[in-house]
Amino acid sequence: MYRVGEFSRLCQVTIRTLRYYDELGILRPNIVDKFTGYRYYSSNQLKDYHNILLLKELGFSLDEIKTNIKDINDVFISNKIKELEREQGNLSTKLNVLDKMKRKLNSGEDIMDINVVEIDSYDFIIAGFRKVVKNRKELEKYFCEAKEILDKANIKYKGKAIINEDVEYLDEELDLIIGYELEETESTFMANIPLPLHADFDLEVKNKKRLSVVCENTVENINNAYSSIIEYANTNNFQIVAQFIEKHYDSSVHISVSVRKLRKKTEEEFKEYLEFQKTHMFKGIYEGIFKCNELMIGSWQLIDILPKSQMFDINKRKKIIDCGVKELVLLPEGKINDILSWSDGSILHHLEAGILHNHCFVLSSYDNKIMRISFWDEHVVMNGGSPVSYYYEKIE
Repeated sequence: MYRVGEFSRLCQVTIRTLRYYDELGILRPNIVDKFTGYRYYSSNQLKDYHNILLLKELGFSLDEIKTNIKDINDVFISNKIKELEREQGNLSTKLNVLDKMKRKLNSGEDIMDINVVEIDSYDFIIAGFRKVVKNRKELEKYFCEAKEILDKANIKYKGKAIINEDVEYLDEELDLIIGYELEETESTFMANIPLPLHADFDLEVKNKKRLSVVCENTVENINNAYSSIIEYANTNNFQIVAQFIEKHYDSSVHISVSVRKLRKKTEEEFKEYLEFQKTHMFKGIYEGIFKCNELMIGSWQLIDILPKSQMFDINKRKKIIDCGVKELVLLPEGKINDILSWSDGSILHHLEAGILHNHCFVLSSYDNKIMRISFWDEHVVMNGGSPVSYYYEKIE
């Protein structure tokens, strides 16, 4: 299954558009988590999305697409080809789209023929400007400015690199760290990075991999590489757990992302996991020992969802949050609602099988107005994945 952000990148369409298609009944998520409201799409829905693109290119309205989306087949395509041939004129582009779609339907041809490689994780630091750029034409300017600052600070580097801080496909207003991969790989070295540069890192971790693609340095090829990595991760049971990294060379780009291998738990294993939390990790909470934290009491509004906590930027708030827990009201004595409760450092999700524990932190670095929760939903836990960071802002 694809998370909504992954499906967005795979299809190269914004989450806003996917939500709109859901509202119209054109393309609904395959699964919506009952607790978090998080949306998941299946591999089969890739074909549905590309059929929507086909019909849009043919001039169908969204209402017409809703009517015809389930009837895409050889007969439908052949009839439309005849109609276009009768119309004559400048219809060659539409005919090529249909012909390409027909070949894919008959042959099972992949959307992209790009070679994705699994490599071991490794230590690295990337330092650069965190900027929201209109498009990729602006990159070279920031590469040059970052190089000048690193040279003045006598910091050695390997080559141009980008950290993509977006979790969905965007064709403009890209949130990127634009700079260089450093020769130094110790995370403690980040304290030496001069302002206004921003730095992030990744570490070699056992059983953690990176999925990697090398492609030509064009916008189309880069977008297709992202899509191929996401499709490979889903097909081969990997969870994407960090930002995409791009290393830029003269005519090529090496794109990679950190992933964790998933393995579906049995119902018995899931119950054992919950029991272990209850008896070993959070015994006091499960015995009803409530620890009050005055800073947590109050109303909190969701402002971002990220796979990695280092990606959070207080100045970048999502306009659309694809989630069912958009607001949390933490009442005294640990009450939230019928399925959620809290104690200091914990948000508890009460399931039929047991209680699922989520770590919770009020961040003093933001004057205690921001709370981060490492949320587990059942889909993630059942597949042995990693939690996702939910960021809430206190409502005064």
